[in-house]
Amino acid sequence: MTSEERKKKKMLERQKAAAEKKTIVYQVTSIYKNTIAITNYLMMIEMNTQNADCYANRYTDLAGMNPSEHYLTVGKDQGRLWSCGKNLTRLEGQQYLWRYPDLQHLFEGSLGDKYYQLASEHFMAEGFSQKRQGDRDKGFEPWLCNDGERQDLYQYKATCTCIGDIVTGLAYRPDNGQFIKTFDELRQWYTESHFINGTEDVSHPAFAPSTAIFQQEQKQVWCERRNRANMMSLCAKEDGDDCMCAAGNYIVYGSQDLNSVFNGYFFIDVVNATDGGHLDCDVEGMGGVDPLKGQKKSCYCIQDASAVKGIYLMMQANKKYWLNVLYQLYLEQQRTIIITREEQEIKIKRERMVR
Repeated sequence: MTSEERKKKKMLERQKAAAEKKTIVYQVTSIYKNTIAITNYLMMIEMNTQNADCYANRYTDLAGMNPSEHYLTVGKDQGRLWSCGKNLTRLEGQQYLWRYPDLQHLFEGSLGDKYYQLASEHFMAEGFSQKRQGDRDKGFEPWLCNDGERQDLYQYKATCTCIGDIVTGLAYRPDNGQFIKTFDELRQWYTESHFINGTEDVSHPAFAPSTAIFQQEQKQVWCERRNRANMMSLCAKEDGDDCMCAAGNYIVYGSQDLNSVFNGYFFIDVVNATDGGHLDCDVEGMGGVDPLKGQKKSCYCIQDASAVKGIYLMMQANKKYWLNVLYQLYLEQQRTIIITREEQEIKIKRERMVR
């Protein structure tokens, strides 16, 4: 069998394995989605001790009432949190998935609102108790969004300049009447979000919460920008792990420190359709390139090419560099083979002369 035939056979085997894995993952994901929905429902009905304590400490108007009962009769309609874990926003859900490749594989995806919703449900049901990180990255803090006086904002008459999600919620807490001061406190109650791109009048009915209990209340609006500056997600933490990255996206192989990937040697390439959306995060899977010999490496998937300026030219230059490195390595191996052969021939000649 020629090297080309072996390469083709290996590619077909990988495609077949990827297809079989995708089928299995789809089945597991479907089961898990149903399981987590049932788990959340049961936990709402009867909170465990940890969630009940969090609920009682978070809200001040229970007056000795059972937290589970209070949630079902009062809290649920007001959007109160039944779990110690918070309800992740779109941005937090996105970054939560990017931190944990096992969840990307579990949900068979990581880019899109349905995946961010699954991430939020997972964090509330399991992630918080597993001590997973659900906070947003530094530099993505939301801000109170209005161009006028603060009192105008709480009368729900303001403009908002934002490229991202504007989150509408209450100005005052229903349990004690105190002013809601932070974004995280705002989300302990019912909120609704809407994407805008620029400046808009947020007093427009399209931005008014649809839940009747909040329509007559004073409200406030926050902006949480969409994540574009950090569109590179961790898809395989360790060498040899499976990286899930769709065809047409870019895969980066390099340092395990996300913030240092582009500061040292790395390998970058476009994911081909023949890879089936799954790549081996190792030297062989990266075409023989080892950018950091002797060091632990990770793989990252860039799902928005526009987020990295000049990424195509970067990839072309990067591939040219590593092709030259591999070629020099090949030449060195060939020189070693030739020298070894010459040494062996000289040795054989000497042995014959001695005889």
